[in-house]
Amino acid sequence: MSKKHVLKLSALAIAIATAAPMVATAEVTGSLDIASQYLWRGQTLLTAGTVSGSIDYGHSSGAYAGVWASSENGKNEYDLYAGFAGETEALSYDLGFVSYHYTGERGTAVGPDALNFQELYLSLGMGDFTIGGYFGVGEFGDGAAAADNKDMYYYASYSKEKFGATVGHYAYDVSDEAYTHLDLSYTVIDNLTFTASKILDLDEDNTLVTNDELQVVVAYSFPF
Repeated sequence: MSKKHVLKLSALAIAIATAAPMVATAEVTGSLDIASQYLWRGQTLLTAGTVSGSIDYGHSSGAYAGVWASSENGKNEYDLYAGFAGETEALSYDLGFVSYHYTGERGTAVGPDALNFQELYLSLGMGDFTIGGYFGVGEFGDGAAAADNKDMYYYASYSKEKFGATVGHYAYDVSDEAYTHLDLSYTVIDNLTFTASKILDLDEDNTLVTNDELQVVVAYSFPF
C-alpha cells in the first residue's frame, strides 16, 4: 500500500532570503486509487482488487495533515496522519505521526479495534535516495487486551525517472521475528505503476508472515 506524503516546499526559505513578508498559503489535494491487491511493506494483506482514497491539507510552512481510507468487501481501514516536511538545498525531510484504524469484518474474532495502532515516522532524502523508518508507539488495539507497540520498520529507496526500488526491514517486538523485502516499480504512463515485491529472508518458523512468493501489483491513481 503507497501511504508516503512528502511535501517539498520552499516558500519559507525564499521569503527569508529576500527579507520580504510571506503570505501564508494552503492547499487541499486528494486522490482516488485502484490496485490489483493490497500490498503493504512486502506483505499481501488482501489479494482482491482494492479501492482507496486520500485527502491532504498542506500549508506553506511545511505542516500537513490528511486521511487515507480503503474499503474491500467490508474490510475497512482509515489512517489519520500529520507531520512537517520540507527541504534545504541538499536534503529533504519528513517527520510525522500516523494512526491506523480498522472497522467492519477484519479482526472480528477479537473486535476490529484490536488491530488499531500508531507510529512515528521520519525520512531523509538526498537526490534520488531516501532513507526512513516507522517506529511503533502506544499500543496495539484498544481496551484491556491492548499490548505495547514496539515494532520497527526501516527502508531505503531509490527513484529515477520511471523506475523505483525499495528495500525494507520489518522487526516485530512481540515475537522477535523479522523479515526483509525488495520492491521494484515501473511507471508505464503517468499514474499507472507496476510493482514487483518479494520477501527475501522469511524464516520457516515465522508465524506472522506466511507468504514469501513474488507478488505483482498494478495500481492506477486519479489525483485531484
